Amino acid sequence: GLELGNQVSVVTAVNNIFEEEKKQTVTIFVRGTSEEGIPKVMEPSKCETWIWVGWDQTLPSPLFLPLEQLASTDGLGFLASNREDVHD
Repeated sequence: GLELGNQVSVVTAVNNIFEEEKKQTVTIFVRGTSEEGIPKVMEPSKCETWIWVGWDQTLPSPLFLPLEQLASTDGLGFLASNREDVHD
C-alpha cells in the first residue's frame, strides 16, 4: 500500500451527517508525502478504487460526502501553498 512519510499534518476537519443512515461522523483530512507505494483498496465493500485527480480537474461523481464538503468550501485553500507537494 501507500506509506506516508513523517511530514503528515492535519488540514481540516468536517462534520458529516448521513441522514439516510442516521449517522454522524467527523472526518479529519491530513496532508502528507509519499516516496513510494501505490494506494490499495483495503475495504472493497466501502471503496471501489483509488485514483489520483487534481483538485483543478472535474472530480468524479458520486463523491464521498466529506470530500464533497471539502471541495465546496475554502477547504482546498491548503493547496495554494507548496503546490509542488500535491500529486496531480
